[in-house]
Amino acid sequence: MKRDSAEFKQRIFDLMNGSLDLEELSVPESEIVKNEFEEGGICAGLYQDIYDAKKRICKKLGVEEDSDVELIIGNLLEIGERQSMKMYDYGRIFS
Repeated sequence: MKRDSAEFKQRIFDLMNGSLDLEELSVPESEIVKNEFEEGGICAGLYQDIYDAKKRICKKLGVEEDSDVELIIGNLLEIGERQSMKMYDYGRIFS
């Protein structure tokens, strides 16, 4: 797989986010790329803070789920993914 392909970049992103089940799908890049959401890690803690805040907001609103909160979280995740893909491209350009 070519390192500048969209598929490869997505694989790296998925590894970083812990989205790949490495017991089911072994990929060589997993030897280098760290799951940034491993328990006890910074990203895991930040995500837990987001989840807890979401629950508090929903409790204040008296709802199980709020579409505006979900939109905010979803869009921020999308922004992070797009920036990650561009940062990968820039890394390849400048290296």
